[in-house]
Amino acid sequence: MNHNTKFELDFNHTEKLIELAFNENHSLKMTFNHSYVIAPQKILRCYRLTASEKMLLLDIMSSMGRGLYAEVTFESLALRLELESIQEVIDTLNSLHEKGFIMWVGTFDYDTVVPSRGLPFSSIGCCPKPFHTNPYIIMSEFVHYYTDFIWGIYGDQIQYSQLRKAIMGIVSSPELGKVEKKDIYGDTLAYLAQNPDVRDDLRLYFQFGNYLQFYIEQETDICIDPDWIGHVIDWFKENVTLGYHKVEDGDDIEEIIPDPYDSLPFVVAFEGIDEEGMEIFYEENDKIARRVLSMSESELRKEIERQALKAPHCFFHTKADYDAYLAKKDANQECWPLLANMICGAPEGFLIQSLASELKERLKNR
Repeated sequence: MNHNTKFELDFNHTEKLIELAFNENHSLKMTFNHSYVIAPQKILRCYRLTASEKMLLLDIMSSMGRGLYAEVTFESLALRLELESIQEVIDTLNSLHEKGFIMWVGTFDYDTVVPSRGLPFSSIGCCPKPFHTNPYIIMSEFVHYYTDFIWGIYGDQIQYSQLRKAIMGIVSSPELGKVEKKDIYGDTLAYLAQNPDVRDDLRLYFQFGNYLQFYIEQETDICIDPDWIGHVIDWFKENVTLGYHKVEDGDDIEEIIPDPYDSLPFVVAFEGIDEEGMEIFYEENDKIARRVLSMSESELRKEIERQALKAPHCFFHTKADYDAYLAKKDANQECWPLLANMICGAPEGFLIQSLASELKERLKNR
């Protein structure tokens, strides 16, 4: 046998499965039950789906007939899934419906399943809803992606047990009667359910990535800097809208997923400055930023040139760059373009940084 034969058989087999699994528009095709079910792996790895919910959802998919929905009885589901009571089936169906994984089919128009009275067997028609818009799938897949991303960079520094504890502390359902911190993951799921278009807003993934990073750092005691925002923009720029999805009523993404770094206790951040000095620094630095941002272009250039001469290390990459600037200035030549090039077109930020450095030195020597 040719050594490529097995590969060709496997490839053809895979193509056949894809042909059987999907319609022409790439939607999932449900065929009459042949004792097998074609199901996305993302169901099995979905956070905040219980084991019973996952099994029941897969069983519903395998029970779908030619009418593209499943007509199931509570008793048969309980027996097949080895559940102890009919009520457990009903509760699980209701939970899947509430989480947006299934919809009722037929004349059933209740929000929750109510067993029919007086009948020996109670049945219901239901089918899965689209998974690509489900908040539980969206956020679960995002967390898996982010975890793999961090593990790929810091796998040699972070222990698996630490990473798992940090992630599970966020995505696990809060224990009843025990709330240690706000359930940001749950709030995000509810927010996505109410605002499905937000799934295409990259700010969602920026904010939640920042949230995950914070708790990974807290658990591992390692400062990580993965450039997550740059990675997301570079990776998804052709596939995800960079637009701003404004919600008419309700909170914005930044309010649903607040920056956890803002909640850190006040600490002395700079060597040689005591706590009182740090309070002065933050107060004065805020004034510096407001003053710089209110400057006219001519005022900004004049102040930057003054600071460039006082603190050249903040503005120039090398001494040769600094010497070239001084030569132009001594020759009364236009030197602003050279300086602007050194600060990469961000004059306000560089000036604020330079003035902040000057302020820190004063506070160290006060």
